[in-house]
Amino acid sequence: MRVCIYDEILDQIQEHLLLAMIPRPVLVLAGMLVNRVGEDVVITSCFATNIYVNLEIQQTMIMQQRNPNMSQAVQLIPANDPPAE
Repeated sequence: MRVCIYDEILDQIQEHLLLAMIPRPVLVLAGMLVNRVGEDVVITSCFATNIYVNLEIQQTMIMQQRNPNMSQAVQLIPANDPPAE
């Protein structure tokens, strides 16, 4: 699955603070568009997209408990530099 978040949506968060957070933050992306491109599923931001960081809900706590070893900082991967598989 590929997630594409456009620059204007990232303006909702303070990127430099997000990248420095340890343990890694839990992001909730709301209002995303889901499309199928061939065999792939692509989730894309739109005008209605909101980003929530460490939202105070039970699911955030569950994610943090499931992944207690998330001690490395967050890494952003530019769209023109896809992750190695």
